[in-house]
Amino acid sequence: MLFKHEPQSVIVLRHGGRVYADLNQCVHMVRRLDCMHDAVFDAAHEHLRCSMHGIVYDPTTGESLSVLCSGERLKPLRSMEIDGQIYLPATLHQGRDHRRIGPVQGRVEVRGTAHLDDQG
Repeated sequence: MLFKHEPQSVIVLRHGGRVYADLNQCVHMVRRLDCMHDAVFDAAHEHLRCSMHGIVYDPTTGESLSVLCSGERLKPLRSMEIDGQIYLPATLHQGRDHRRIGPVQGRVEVRGTAHLDDQG
């Protein structure tokens, strides 16, 4: 997807029955959480984790749980779920233009990082 006119990767997950979406960018360094390994969760699948320096995040708030970046958060994105489909609003223009990225399933699961472009 484009965020501030730059292509970005997005993390979309379901946790506790709710859907969350964040930019896939560590607060410590401008790197994707999965920049070194193709995974964004820790070994226990309880927290998001940057594969470069191990910064750990709460999956529901995006808040860093690591001392190094205490108080910082991943950049949240608005998301909506309609009939089991997840949407990220492409614009705020009357709330009508949305980019569907498909269903997110499972208790706590990442279905991969979505590389979306502005074409939908």
